Amino acid sequence: MKQTFERATMISSYIYSRIGVVNMLRKYTNMKELLRHVKTRFATAFITLSRIHSQKVNIRRMFTSDEWAKSKWVKKARAKRVVEVLLMPSFLNNVVFVFKIVGPLVGVLRLVDGERKHDMCYI
Repeated sequence: MKQTFERATMISSYIYSRIGVVNMLRKYTNMKELLRHVKTRFATAFITLSRIHSQKVNIRRMFTSDEWAKSKWVKKARAKRVVEVLLMPSFLNNVVFVFKIVGPLVGVLRLVDGERKHDMCYI
Protein backbone atom coordinates (compact mmCIF):
# COMPACT_ATOMS: atom_id res chain seq x y z
CA MET A 1 0.00 0.00 0.00
CA LYS A 2 2.83 2.37 0.81
CA GLN A 3 4.28 2.00 -2.68
CA THR A 4 0.87 2.64 -4.25
CA PHE A 5 0.39 5.84 -2.22
CA GLU A 6 3.94 6.94 -3.11
CA ARG A 7 3.28 6.36 -6.80
CA ALA A 8 0.00 8.30 -6.65
CA THR A 9 1.79 11.15 -4.89
CA MET A 10 4.54 11.08 -7.52
CA ILE A 11 1.97 11.28 -10.33
CA SER A 12 0.05 14.08 -8.68
CA SER A 13 3.12 16.12 -7.76
CA TYR A 14 4.53 15.76 -11.28
CA ILE A 15 1.32 16.97 -12.88
CA TYR A 16 0.74 19.86 -10.50
CA SER A 17 4.33 21.12 -10.65
CA ARG A 18 3.94 22.00 -14.35
CA ILE A 19 1.18 24.40 -15.35
CA GLY A 20 1.17 23.17 -18.95
CA VAL A 21 0.56 19.59 -17.82
CA VAL A 22 -2.17 20.80 -15.42
CA ASN A 23 -3.91 22.58 -18.29
CA MET A 24 -3.63 19.46 -20.44
CA LEU A 25 -5.05 17.36 -17.58
CA ARG A 26 -8.00 19.74 -17.18
CA LYS A 27 -8.68 19.49 -20.91
CA TYR A 28 -8.73 15.68 -20.87
CA THR A 29 -10.69 15.32 -17.60
CA ASN A 30 -13.31 18.02 -18.29
CA MET A 31 -11.90 20.30 -15.58
CA LYS A 32 -11.74 17.59 -12.90
CA GLU A 33 -8.84 17.89 -10.48
CA LEU A 34 -6.78 15.10 -8.94
CA LEU A 35 -6.42 17.10 -5.75
CA ARG A 36 -9.36 18.42 -3.83
CA HIS A 37 -9.29 20.88 -0.98
CA VAL A 38 -10.66 19.20 2.12
CA LYS A 39 -11.17 20.32 5.69
CA THR A 40 -9.33 17.30 7.08
CA ARG A 41 -5.89 16.45 5.81
CA PHE A 42 -5.78 12.80 7.00
CA ALA A 43 -7.41 11.41 3.87
CA THR A 44 -5.69 13.57 1.24
CA ALA A 45 -3.56 10.70 -0.11
CA PHE A 46 -6.61 8.42 -0.25
CA ILE A 47 -8.70 11.08 -2.02
CA THR A 48 -5.91 11.71 -4.54
CA LEU A 49 -5.69 7.98 -5.20
CA SER A 50 -9.45 7.89 -5.62
CA ARG A 51 -9.36 10.73 -8.14
CA ILE A 52 -6.58 9.07 -10.12
CA HIS A 53 -8.63 5.87 -10.24
CA SER A 54 -11.85 7.63 -11.28
CA GLN A 55 -10.04 9.53 -14.04
CA LYS A 56 -7.72 6.69 -15.09
CA VAL A 57 -9.09 6.46 -18.63
CA ASN A 58 -8.78 10.20 -19.23
CA ILE A 59 -5.32 10.41 -17.66
CA ARG A 60 -4.09 7.48 -19.72
CA ARG A 61 -5.62 9.05 -22.83
CA MET A 62 -3.76 12.28 -22.07
CA PHE A 63 -0.39 10.59 -21.62
CA THR A 64 -0.81 8.53 -24.81
CA SER A 65 -2.13 11.39 -26.95
CA ASP A 66 -0.38 13.08 -29.85
CA GLU A 67 -0.48 16.31 -27.87
CA TRP A 68 1.61 14.68 -25.12
CA ALA A 69 3.95 13.05 -27.66
CA LYS A 70 4.67 16.48 -29.17
CA SER A 71 5.11 18.21 -25.81
CA LYS A 72 8.41 19.34 -24.34
CA TRP A 73 7.91 17.11 -21.27
CA VAL A 74 7.75 13.74 -23.04
CA LYS A 75 11.52 13.21 -23.08
CA LYS A 76 12.13 14.01 -19.41
CA ALA A 77 13.03 11.08 -17.16
CA ARG A 78 10.44 11.93 -14.51
CA ALA A 79 7.69 12.17 -17.13
CA LYS A 80 8.68 8.79 -18.52
CA ARG A 81 8.45 7.31 -15.01
CA VAL A 82 4.98 8.81 -14.47
CA VAL A 83 3.73 7.40 -17.77
CA GLU A 84 5.30 4.03 -16.98
CA VAL A 85 3.50 3.86 -13.62
CA LEU A 86 0.16 4.96 -15.07
CA LEU A 87 0.31 2.35 -17.81
CA MET A 88 1.37 -0.39 -15.38
CA PRO A 89 -1.58 -2.83 -14.88
CA SER A 90 -0.34 -3.71 -11.40
CA PHE A 91 -0.64 -0.06 -10.29
CA LEU A 92 -4.38 0.03 -10.93
CA ASN A 93 -4.83 -3.42 -9.39
CA ASN A 94 -3.05 -2.16 -6.28
CA VAL A 95 -5.27 0.94 -6.23
CA VAL A 96 -8.35 -1.29 -6.08
CA PHE A 97 -6.72 -3.34 -3.32
CA VAL A 98 -6.01 -0.16 -1.31
CA PHE A 99 -9.65 0.91 -1.69
CA LYS A 100 -10.83 -2.41 -0.31
CA ILE A 101 -8.51 -2.21 2.69
CA VAL A 102 -8.37 1.49 3.52
CA GLY A 103 -11.81 2.58 2.29
CA PRO A 104 -13.78 1.39 5.33
CA LEU A 105 -11.24 2.96 7.69
CA VAL A 106 -11.47 6.32 5.90
CA GLY A 107 -15.27 6.07 6.08
CA VAL A 108 -15.14 5.62 9.85
CA LEU A 109 -12.64 8.46 10.23
CA ARG A 110 -14.92 10.76 8.24
CA LEU A 111 -17.85 9.87 10.49
CA VAL A 112 -15.85 10.55 13.63
CA ASP A 113 -14.38 13.76 12.27
CA GLY A 114 -17.70 15.15 11.04
CA GLU A 115 -19.12 18.27 12.65
CA ARG A 116 -22.80 17.79 11.81
CA LYS A 117 -23.80 15.17 14.36
CA HIS A 118 -22.36 12.93 17.00
CA ASP A 119 -21.64 9.62 15.32
CA MET A 120 -19.66 7.95 18.07
CA CYS A 121 -22.76 6.27 19.44
CA TYR A 122 -23.52 4.97 15.93
CA ILE A 123 -20.01 3.58 15.53
